[in-house]
Amino acid sequence: MLPTTISAQTTNQHGTLLAWEHKIKRFVWDRSHNYGGSNFFRGLFRESIDPLMPEHDIDLVTYRFTPINDYQWTRSSQGYRVFLGSLDAKYLATVSHFKSSVSISDNSSFNVDGVLEETFRANRFLGILNYERTFASEHTAGVYHTLNKTKGDLDAGFYYQYGSSSDGMIRVETTFLDWPSNVTENLASSYSQRYNVIATYEKRPQLFSLQLVSPDIKNFRAEVVAGIQTRSQKQLKETETTTYRDQKWAHYAGALIEYYNPWVTVGFTFKRTFSKLIRSPLAGSDYEPDFGNWQSTNQYGFYASGDLFDRIRLEQWLWYENYKDRLQGASVPEGYTGFDFREERLRVKSRILYDNYKKGFKAGIEYHAEYQYPQTGPESYPRFYDSQDINQRLTFTAGYRINPNFYLIAGISYDADLDRYYNKTDNEQFDGCFGRLSVTW
Repeated sequence: MLPTTISAQTTNQHGTLLAWEHKIKRFVWDRSHNYGGSNFFRGLFRESIDPLMPEHDIDLVTYRFTPINDYQWTRSSQGYRVFLGSLDAKYLATVSHFKSSVSISDNSSFNVDGVLEETFRANRFLGILNYERTFASEHTAGVYHTLNKTKGDLDAGFYYQYGSSSDGMIRVETTFLDWPSNVTENLASSYSQRYNVIATYEKRPQLFSLQLVSPDIKNFRAEVVAGIQTRSQKQLKETETTTYRDQKWAHYAGALIEYYNPWVTVGFTFKRTFSKLIRSPLAGSDYEPDFGNWQSTNQYGFYASGDLFDRIRLEQWLWYENYKDRLQGASVPEGYTGFDFREERLRVKSRILYDNYKKGFKAGIEYHAEYQYPQTGPESYPRFYDSQDINQRLTFTAGYRINPNFYLIAGISYDADLDRYYNKTDNEQFDGCFGRLSVTW
């Protein structure tokens, strides 16, 4: 039996932004399998899109792993985890992640990383093959390549790292995005009748990224992640006279600071994403739209986690988000004229968990809430999407821990606000179900 007082170190009660950064990178690496594809006029980091259900965001907060769960995952070289949960009557959100490492010699390894992601924001399988070599104590370099079914959306990169994520590190990385694109697009142009759009890069983008993880200093630790996708420029051709140019930029940044002691862990986070698209017709083109898309999200977070008595854990999560999404220009697609969507959101996740940390039954009671504050005004679209001001639910979970690194859990939610949508005549009490599994070795 574990002692009544369990330290944050012993139970891995730390948060991390490294899994969030990996998710953001997937949007950049694999544009072709984001919602709308590589040439979608709505840009890159879309927090809101047309097909979203009214409770889509609170669904994901309920179903997905927390940054504390991410901490153990990102510090394991081998494992598999998956979450899946109901999005509506027909569809599930499913994200599964597999990774494995094979030692080639005492100082080199070959790593495989694969993510299957099927949600309303992405539908992708992205594989990453990585060769890594340690040259001296704490000095590591590696090369990697992405895999997916779209030839022109393949990427190659390399990185240098000093230290480790457990003891403190700095990692710098660059990715050459879409490196075979022009070759495959030129080939496709010979069979233009089979393809709707032929795209040729005039200026190919790169992604530069940085990770900083501090060592533990007097019960404090911190992380910083950041990335910049350089400006890309490409010509797109639909017909001989329908041609236009896309220019795109993007960046992201995140920071975490955390304090822990044997009883509690407290952390603050900041996350930002930004992307911009400018689309204009080429000379002599009959393509009418001349517009730009501009998106930014700033999120501020707080979390606290502590063990109360033996096997009882309390967690509190808060996120405040400011989101802006606009289309501007002389002409925008039909239905989007004057589109200037701005919204503030507050999300809450409170949990009481029973877990013996080694082996046995797991259970929990959770409260989730989302408060939306859309901007009002003549050029805003506060109800452009099928959304609600308030979403609240109670979630009940039960599962089993097979060993400290292997558990599975299922949950079901009760709609605390008894909302009515989709023209239902009765209050809907059932609010979705989900499952999670995680194993590392």
